[in-house]
Amino acid sequence: MEPTKGGEKAYVLLREALKQSGKVAIGEYIMRTKENLCVLKPQGDVLLLLKIRFAEEIRDYDELNIPKDITVKPAELKMAQALINQLTPKKFSMSQYKDTYDVELMKIIEAKAKGKKITQPRFKIVHSKSKDLMEQLKASLG
Repeated sequence: MEPTKGGEKAYVLLREALKQSGKVAIGEYIMRTKENLCVLKPQGDVLLLLKIRFAEEIRDYDELNIPKDITVKPAELKMAQALINQLTPKKFSMSQYKDTYDVELMKIIEAKAKGKKITQPRFKIVHSKSKDLMEQLKASLG
């Protein structure tokens, strides 16, 4: 977020007070006629606005069908952690992620405008030959 004209002093004051307190601010704002809940968090010289959900927007986890009686073997857990470590980048950069929706949508619109027939992409579902979780994890590591 950036301050509006004339709000620079209040912006810096809030940012510095939050930094020194080690706290964040909770606020509400309106966007597209909808009220939203947010967290204001100081980071460096800026205040970040992070949208969060109201309690009534959050589904109660008791409604979810979560497995409770399943145990994992230590070897499976170790293999899963190895896979996570293998897929974890050395240094995370938000810039590697791009919102490509608008660009891809424009390509489709332009193609349709030129009279081209658009086909929906097909996703190939790959079924594992094995039901054994350890074999699947080993295959993923390979």
